[in-house]
Order: sequence, then C-alpha cells, then structure tokens
Amino acid sequence: MNLRGGRMKFTYLILMAIYSLAVFAQDDLLQSHVLKFIDQYPPTTIDPITVYETNSVRLTEILFGALYSKNRAAERIPELADGDPELTPDGTSAIIKLKENIKFTDGSPIRPEDIIFTFKAGTNPNSENFNPQTFAFIKSIAKLDNHKIRVEFTRPVTDPRRYLMFFIIPESAFFDEAVTRDLGYCREPQPSSGGYELITRTTTSTQFLFRKNKYYVGKANPQIDEIQMNVFTDIMAHADLLKNELTDLILFVPPASLPELKRDSRFTIEPYDANQYDFIAFNFSNPILQFIQFRQALNLAFNREEMLASFFHGDGTLMSGPFPPSHFGSNPEVEPWEYDQNMAVQILDNLGFVDTDGDGIREVNGKPIELKLLTSIGDATYNSIISSFVQQMSNIGIRIKVEQYIASIFENKVRNGEFDLVYYTRKVSAEGNYAPFFLSSEAYAGGKNIGYYQNDVVDSLFIKAQATLDFTLRAEIYQELHKILREECPYIYLWYLRYNAAYVRKLRNVSIDPYYFFTTIEEWYFED
Repeated sequence: MNLRGGRMKFTYLILMAIYSLAVFAQDDLLQSHVLKFIDQYPPTTIDPITVYETNSVRLTEILFGALYSKNRAAERIPELADGDPELTPDGTSAIIKLKENIKFTDGSPIRPEDIIFTFKAGTNPNSENFNPQTFAFIKSIAKLDNHKIRVEFTRPVTDPRRYLMFFIIPESAFFDEAVTRDLGYCREPQPSSGGYELITRTTTSTQFLFRKNKYYVGKANPQIDEIQMNVFTDIMAHADLLKNELTDLILFVPPASLPELKRDSRFTIEPYDANQYDFIAFNFSNPILQFIQFRQALNLAFNREEMLASFFHGDGTLMSGPFPPSHFGSNPEVEPWEYDQNMAVQILDNLGFVDTDGDGIREVNGKPIELKLLTSIGDATYNSIISSFVQQMSNIGIRIKVEQYIASIFENKVRNGEFDLVYYTRKVSAEGNYAPFFLSSEAYAGGKNIGYYQNDVVDSLFIKAQATLDFTLRAEIYQELHKILREECPYIYLWYLRYNAAYVRKLRNVSIDPYYFFTTIEEWYFED
C-alpha cells in the first residue's frame, strides 16, 4: 500500500506540473528561449522596498535595474549609470551620469527623479522597508540635469559604487513616498527597470511569466526571451520534475537527491553559498532566558554537528557566533559550542533547576520549565531538525512546545515577540550591517532585535565600529563582538550552508549570486 501510495502521489505531482506549465504554453510562448524554473514558495511582494523573503528577493533581480551591479566575477560595474562615479577629493559626494535612453519596461524614460524618489521611498519612516541599511550611507540625492545626479554621503567613502546598487522604481507608479506592502505595485510591479518585465501572475500566485525588456540597455542584452516561474511547495518533488524534463532549473537540490542528479549527465550541478544562517533566538522577555548559564546549557545540549552531517551531508559550516565565515567580523579563533550533554546537565543542576517530582522535566519555583518554540511550516528536513531539537532538550529536562505557522503568521508573531524560542533564518552578505540585530535600541516589538537582547558593552562596540572609517579597526571590533556574542548566547547559532542548484546542461553561461541568484541572468542562454 505504501509503494502504491507513493507512486500515486508522484503521478499526481507530475500531472499537476504538466497542467501548471501548460497554462503558459500559448502560441506566443512556443519558442526556444524560455527558461522554466521552480521555487518552493510564492512571493508576497516583489518590489525593492518592501521585499524581504528570499524567494521574493530573487525576483527583484530579474525585474529591476540599479545604477551599479555586479558581473560574474563579483566586480561592481555600471548598469544604468554611464561609467564610474566622479568622487570628490574628500569622498563625501559623487556625480553620476546616467546612460542615454534608459527606459522602464513600458518605454517611459528612467529619470533622475525616479532615482531620487527611490531613495526617499526607501528612507521614508512610513515605508515598510525591511532593508533600510541599503540607504544608510546616503545623505541626499539631487538632480543636476536630465542625465546627472549628485549623491551626498553620510561619511567619506572610497568606492561610491558600493552604495549605489539599490534597485530603481518609477515615481509615476506611486501617489506618495510611503511604500507599503498593500500597494498593488508591490505585488505586480509594472513597469520595472531591469532586464525583464512581469507579464502574468496567476491569482493563486503559483505561476509567473517574465518577458525580456526590449528597452533594456543595462549590463547585457537578455539572451533568454521569457522566464517562467512555477511554485511547488513540496521541495522533494523538485528533483523529480527536473528529471522528467518539466523544468529547466531548480534552485535548491535536496541533499537526498544530490547524488542521483550528480550521476545524471543531462544536468549541471552548481554549488553556491546559501548566504544565510540558521539560529534559534531566545526571547529575553522570559525571565528564565535571562540567565546566561541557562542559555549556554541549551547550546551545549544540542548536537548541531550531528544535525549538519545527517540532514545536510556536512555541506556547510557550524556557526561560532553572529558573523558567517564570509563576513570580515568572523573571528577565526572562536570555536562553535561543542555538544556536551553532561556539562549542560551539570550547569542546570548548579542553577537549582531540578526535577523534584520525577516526571523528567526540571522546575523553577515549583513550575515545570516549558518553552514555546515558534517555527514556520517547513519541509521534512526542517521538521526533522525541530523534532531532534525537542528530543535533545527533553534529554536534559527541558520541555519544548512547538508552535508552527504559515509564513505570514509566523513573521507577525516574530515581530510581536510571541515566542520563547524561535527558529529563524537570516539572509546575510559579506558587508552586511548586523548591528540592528543586537542593539538595545532595536529591542522592541517590530524591531530588528527580535529577542530583545540588551548589553551595554555590545551597544558601545557596535556604535564605535560604525563610527570609524578605519576598516582594519572596524574588523577588529567586529571580531571582538563575535567573541562576546558567542559567550552571551543571545542565539543558539546553528549553521551556514552551501546549497546546490541543478539545471539542464544546454543552459549555458550560468553564474549564481548567493543573495540575488539571478544577478547575471541577462547573460544566460540556451545552447542550440
């Protein structure tokens, strides 16, 4: 019965895939240069201001252009700008010339006013901007003429291109500078400024069609005419859809499917840094979680190395602190917490958190220790990790109650602090600003410091690091922070993974950006 049920499920998935992909198979789409790819979840918004989910971020790269972008060697290059910025000798401002005839997908010109509007929208306190650090170094932007702008920086800079990589949105699509997630443009951004435009989005948000922007004069002329994105929440089915030639690209190969796809000569496997790390954050509103020894005991009691080996085939790195290996603040002398259940038990005993009634659960002031773990609905691997964590905490006498929700409800509960522990994934970058995640000033409902962690020393070091222009000194401060935050344990730091994408071998010139994925999509092509 199980075998038959499995076959029926697979057949159902394949039939659904064929039906889904056929929706777009109209006469004007029957051409050779159509890239089909699959993602696990539908995006909520796909504009550059309000976007925050990984799957949504990837689509902004397809749809939007910036003054400067990156090439396949990760070098900063002009996209909508004409040449490099003219930086003043003191490094506080720069003049940027725009390319001739740059246009949005509807044919309207991309003007200095659109760039200024994007900056104002991104810094408007009423905008729902989940990435305010994008504009943190920009003080103002002013129009000089129809093809030039002047950018004033908040401090002297050496490479202004680094701060001018924000995606540009059209002023004409908005009534004011407050951009919120409920606006129609944020769900269906038309027009857009990049190499492709959104043509169709189904009402169920499970299928999207993008067509190349005929007006685009950015990094390269797009070689692929159309892109189809289809959503299938069952991540384990993605490899089957690729093997059955129902898609050209899957963004994430489940570890269990990787050996088989590597052996299949029809496909190319492309590894890339996930540029995200997983952690379990503590909510310091719970008095018991304010005990540093208690937090350290929970770190010691979770066998993360075993989890990484069992569920990800060791394809990643255990985190020793808040900064991933790619970040300049990562301290190579700091080791991850080792698994030591006996030490965890000893610490809890010394704290006086003991089991007095013999039910296997420790108590505080006569009440059993039960912590609410907030999680989002995930795949089988994710659920297995959660189950293992619950069991390993039970082994030291801590009861964990799991509360699992769909993504939108999960995010609301995180913002409102409705948890004791939360399993969270954070997107990172090599130059990312991590200060808001730990600053006391962000320790409020809706703030970036989701666990309300507060430490005066940590605050002062982050402020000192942000104030200095000396990169070497900043790196030293961050590495000291890495050491402190390892000992403080505001999180149970888990792992920084490497992912694998898989695509048909005839798809050529592919390079994958760890954060945006599709940064060089204009250069991809199908071999005839």
